[in-house]
Parts: sequence; C-alpha cells; structure tokens
Amino acid sequence: MPTLETPDAKEEDGPPGATPGPGSRTPTAVFAVLTTLGVTIALLLIALLARFEAFGAGFHVRFAMFLGVAGTIGVAVGLMALVFHSDRSGHDDRIGPVDP
Repeated sequence: MPTLETPDAKEEDGPPGATPGPGSRTPTAVFAVLTTLGVTIALLLIALLARFEAFGAGFHVRFAMFLGVAGTIGVAVGLMALVFHSDRSGHDDRIGPVDP
C-alpha cells in the first residue's frame, strides 16, 4: 500500500518513530526536569520552614507534614506518568471513541 504525503510534512523531520538527535529535547525529558525541579524546590521550602520553626510545632507534626507533601507529590508524578504511558502505548485507543 503506498504512503500518502501530507502537505505540511517536512523531509527534515525524519521518518516516524525516529529517535531524536543528541541535542534535541523530548517532552518526556522536559517533564522529568521540571518535575525534579519542582520536587526539589518543595523539599527546600519544607526544610526552610522546619529550620525556622514557622509553625511552632514539634518534630512529629513537621515529619508528618513532610511525609504528606512528599507522598502527594509522588502520587501526582506517578499518576501523570501512567497517563502518559497509557496514551503513548495505545491502551486508550482500544476502548474506542466516546460519544458525548
């Protein structure tokens, strides 16, 4: 079966499924960097608040807050990774279109 050319297809993009070059950024890499940066900033803010005891709370309250924030961030990152994996692997397409 012959392949169809679309008018906005570019030759320099390469074939579908080709791996990007060493200098290009994929959306996954950008997401990973931004997520890591966000988690690092959140942990630094928590450490700063714990250091200055802004809440006037004891160790157990601060430790529970740290675990809650770290757990929430972990669950959010994990769920977003599952959404991206599900979309890219085609699991969503197997169900079929959703009628409004």
